[in-house]
Amino acid sequence: MTATTPSRAGARGGLWCLALLLALALHAAGGAWLTQWQPAPTTATISAPVMAQLIIKPSKPAAPPSAPPAEIKKPPAKPVLAARPRPASQPRPAPAPRSEAVPLAVAPPPPAAPIAPIAPIAPVAPVAPVAPASVSTAAPSPAPAVAPPVPDLAAQCLYRQAPVYPAAARRRGLEGSVRLQVALDATGAIDDITLIESSGSPLLDAAALAAVRRWRCEPARVDGQPVPTVAVQRINFQLR
Repeated sequence: MTATTPSRAGARGGLWCLALLLALALHAAGGAWLTQWQPAPTTATISAPVMAQLIIKPSKPAAPPSAPPAEIKKPPAKPVLAARPRPASQPRPAPAPRSEAVPLAVAPPPPAAPIAPIAPIAPVAPVAPVAPASVSTAAPSPAPAVAPPVPDLAAQCLYRQAPVYPAAARRRGLEGSVRLQVALDATGAIDDITLIESSGSPLLDAAALAAVRRWRCEPARVDGQPVPTVAVQRINFQLR
C-alpha cells in the first residue's frame, strides 16, 4: 500500500479547479458569441412549377390497301335464235257452190177501198151586224179662268217695300237691274218667283228676291171673281 503525500494531493486538486474555471470561461464566451451572431436572413424564392407535357404526335394513318381491280364483266352473248320453220302452205278449201236465188212470190196489192162521196158544205148563216155602243159625249169642263199677265206688279201690291241695297255691293260700287216673274194665287199671295234677268251680281239678285217675297198684293179679277195671275216686276239698283 502506497501512501500519498499531502503535496501531491493538493496539486491535483488545484489542477481540477483550474480546468473547471477554464471550462466555465469557455462556455460563457461561447454563449456571448452565440447571442451576438445571427445568421443573415435568407429570402425564399418560390418559382412557378414547370410542367413538362409530352405530346405524342399521332402517326399518319396507314393508307388503306388498294382495292383489287374490279372485274370487267363481259356482256352475255345473245343467244342465236334458230330460224323458225315456215309453216307449210295449207291447201285452200274449194269454194262452195253458190245456190241460185229463188224468186220470191210477191203478193198482189189489196184492192183499194171505194171512196165515199164528200157531203156538200152547208151554207154559213150571215152574222147579224153589231150595233155600235152609244158613247156619251160629256161636255168638257171649263178651264179655270186666269187673268192676263199684269204688266206692273207694284201698282197692284198695296204693301210693298223697296229692297235693301247690300252693303258689300255698295262698297264695291255694284249696280244693275233685276227682272222677276211673280205668280199670284187667287188670294193675292205670292205663290212663286222666277229670276228672268240677272243683274250680274248675286248680292243684288238675292236682295231683290227677298224684298218681293214680303209684298202683299190684291188678287186679279175676271168678271168680278178673284183669279190667279202672273206679273213681271223690274227692280233697279243704282248708287247715288
